[in-house]
Amino acid sequence: MSFAVFSAIAKFRTLSAHFLLVAVIVSAVLLAGGCRNSGSEQDVPKKQFPEAGEKAPELPLLALDGTRTTLAEQIEGKVALLDVWATWCAPCLAAVPHLKAWHNRFEDSGFTVIGLMTDINAEKIGAEYMKKKEIDYPQFLDNDGDTLREHWGSYTGIPLMVLIDRQGTVDSVYTGTTDIAAIEGRIEELMAEGGEPAASSAAQSAGEEESTGDAQ
Repeated sequence: MSFAVFSAIAKFRTLSAHFLLVAVIVSAVLLAGGCRNSGSEQDVPKKQFPEAGEKAPELPLLALDGTRTTLAEQIEGKVALLDVWATWCAPCLAAVPHLKAWHNRFEDSGFTVIGLMTDINAEKIGAEYMKKKEIDYPQFLDNDGDTLREHWGSYTGIPLMVLIDRQGTVDSVYTGTTDIAAIEGRIEELMAEGGEPAASSAAQSAGEEESTGDAQ
């Protein structure tokens, strides 16, 4: 075999190694930093996404069965983690086992995970996808994240996780999956602070009326 052939093979192997290294680095960056939001923001009013200390804005939700509700109705009196995600986002899928574990661990103590699927065709594929992947915590559908941007403002990447306390106030906002330990730690702190789930307004009113009647 000629020197030229050996030289060509050597160059090919070097280039292949370089391409492989670049691919590994890119994959690591994507998994660490989350996925860029692909939704269009044209014709959507510019709003500042909620920050820690602000009241969680109203957010209409579309359930897997087609019924409509709101975020406030779903999380009233609970510590909640709103998870904004999509099926094409690898870091989003990597976070699912943690979300399942947190929901199952704290559900009986007044905690819930609220998944918001933002695929461009979420309403079409959502129900079947949840069943196939056995995602059992509450999930809602938002085609291309349009409803979230309309009511909460623009966001740049997913997974986007918003931790909300029992009073409906944003406690913290996380983008990407690098803060899994921090998220779990903060959930534990909020659960410890809150004690038992807060009673709903209707239940509180009923209890007050009963107490008044007994006193009379």
